Amino acid sequence: MARVSISEAARLASVSRPTIYKLIKSGELSYTSVVKHGKSVKNIDVSELIRVFGALDVVSAVSYTHLRAHETRRQLV
Repeated sequence: MARVSISEAARLASVSRPTIYKLIKSGELSYTSVVKHGKSVKNIDVSELIRVFGALDVVSAVSYTHLRAHETRRQLV
């Protein structure tokens, strides 16, 4: 499934960024570290958000996934 940033995860789950960080720190929410532009960035799989929070703002998730797919295609061209 798609991975999203901390900010996007907070928006999709309708919680604050500090709440996302608190859940990560407590081990309730897992993440993946990805190196982006030489910096380690935390990404959260959308399925993990669904596991923890239940239903999400699906329209936003679909729009974000579509946007990311479009960006990837543009980078490949």
